[in-house]
Amino acid sequence: MPATCATTEVDALAGRTDAIVDMMRGGCDSLVIKRVFDPDQLAEVVKRLDHAERFFPASALKTLRFRNGGELVDAEPLLIRTIGDPISNEGERYLSTAEHLHWGTRALFAGGVDFEHRIESVLSQLTGGRQLVRARAHDGRSYSGWTFRVLPPDVAIDLHVGHSFFDWERYREMAGGFDYRTQVSFFVLLQKPERGGVLEILDVTHDDARAQAWHRRTLPGYVAHQRDIIDYDSIDHDFEVTGVPMEAGDMLLFHGGEFYHRVSMVHGARPRITVGGFLGLSSDDQRLMYWA
Repeated sequence: MPATCATTEVDALAGRTDAIVDMMRGGCDSLVIKRVFDPDQLAEVVKRLDHAERFFPASALKTLRFRNGGELVDAEPLLIRTIGDPISNEGERYLSTAEHLHWGTRALFAGGVDFEHRIESVLSQLTGGRQLVRARAHDGRSYSGWTFRVLPPDVAIDLHVGHSFFDWERYREMAGGFDYRTQVSFFVLLQKPERGGVLEILDVTHDDARAQAWHRRTLPGYVAHQRDIIDYDSIDHDFEVTGVPMEAGDMLLFHGGEFYHRVSMVHGARPRITVGGFLGLSSDDQRLMYWA
C-alpha cells in the first residue's frame, strides 16, 4: 500500500504530540509541517551559504548526468554536496567537525529566526513528552545536529534506506545508544528547484525480500542515479511510489530508516537545497535524540 502522508500548519501541532513516536511505531509514514521558516529568510540563508561554503567541512558524491529517457551524457561527473559532514566512517573525524557546523549555522541564520532554536521548538512538540536532545559521544562531545545538502540540476538521489548506515563508526560512538528500528528523517527545504527534486517514498521496507537485490547490486546507503544498476521502469510499475510535495520553509518528517526512498531528478537552473538530520529513541525510551 502507498505511504501515508499528512500535512499540518506549524501553529496546529497541539493535536500531534505523539506524531514522531507514532511514526516510528508504524503510524503515519510522513508529515509535512508548513512554513516552519519564512521563505524570505531562507532566500538570504541560501545566498550566504553559497559564499560561506568554504568555511564548512563538506564532501561530495560523484554522480553521472542523464538525459530524459536515461541516456548517459558524456560529461564530467556532477556532485551532490553535503555541507557540514565529511561523510566519514571515522568517528573522530566526524565529531571534530560537529561544533564548527553548529556555530557556522548560527551565523548563516543571523538576523532572523535561529535555526537550532526553531527546529527544537517544533520537534519538542511532537515527542510525546520525551526530552529532545542532540546526540552525544561517550566523551561528551556533541554530534552534528544537521547537514546541508545541495542537489544540482540534472541529478537525482537514488534509492536508499537509513537502516543501511547503522554499521558506521559514528553510531557505535553514540552515548547510551538508540533503538535502530526508530530512525526518522527530518529536513527543511531551503530552496525549491524549478521542477523535480521531490522526495519519493516506496512501499518497500529495509527487510522486505523484494529489496534484497538492491542491497547486493548497489553501494551501501545510496548511489546517484545509475540506470545501469537499477531498473526504474520496473520499480515504478511494480511498487507504490508516493511523492511528497513541499515548498521552501516546510519541514518534512518521514520514516526514512524503515522505508526506501529517493529524490527525483532536479530540472532547471536552480539546485535543490535542504538542511536536516535524523531522530531516534534512546535505548531506554526516555529521550528523543537527533543528529546528522
